[in-house]
Amino acid sequence: MPPVEYLSNVRMTRAKQMLNVKNNRVKEVAAGVGFRSEFYFSRMFQRMVGVSPVLYMKRNRLKVAGASRWDSTTI
Repeated sequence: MPPVEYLSNVRMTRAKQMLNVKNNRVKEVAAGVGFRSEFYFSRMFQRMVGVSPVLYMKRNRLKVAGASRWDSTTI
């Protein structure tokens, strides 16, 4: 793995950890992992992780319970 790719992986791993902390903002996380621009960070995060930082935060904060379908014919 080239050094630049390794560094990017380390930064995104740390960014994911920071995004899981409740009151962190994308701008703070971007700066915390070495990006000057939150917009560039967001683009790189989405390219490497597959979702935007905001969606990543929301997805990990929501506790989605499994829904069951109620069918009146089974009564």
